[in-house]
Amino acid sequence: MEAFELPEVTNECEDVSPRCLVGKILAQKILNKPAVANILLATWKSRTGVVVTPWKENIFLFQFKDLEDRSRVLQETPWSVMGHLLVLMPLSLGKAIDELDFRWTPFWVQVHGLPLAEMTRAHEEVIGSRIGRLVEVEAPSEGLLIHHSFLRLRVKMDVTKPLL
Repeated sequence: MEAFELPEVTNECEDVSPRCLVGKILAQKILNKPAVANILLATWKSRTGVVVTPWKENIFLFQFKDLEDRSRVLQETPWSVMGHLLVLMPLSLGKAIDELDFRWTPFWVQVHGLPLAEMTRAHEEVIGSRIGRLVEVEAPSEGLLIHHSFLRLRVKMDVTKPLL
């Protein structure tokens, strides 16, 4: 097919991307679209509503009416649907569906068995960066982190690779 250029985008429509998430359910089979929508709507308990639009092959667009609902759902990832991982990401208007990379998602990780002297923010950062991309550390203060018997950190992990 011959390539052609599209005219520059105009202000024909409202940019809804700040209220949207794109998600892919990592399953071997195509899941029932209405069931997926019902499960997520019941789980997320949005205050003002979410419009769920199936795109293709377990990929969905989620349009939230409330920015706080969207932020909460994204912050509380990972989500599971029918026993399968749902990887969420913000909608990017500059990318086609096939260009979206659903490999990375954040998980809370607990690190057990460290000596008390090793339970520090600096060690959380080293351990997190070895597991994946460190997103957040649960460290209310500097120094020893002994509010739990383990370290807790949030790490974006490549879901295509086996767990360590």
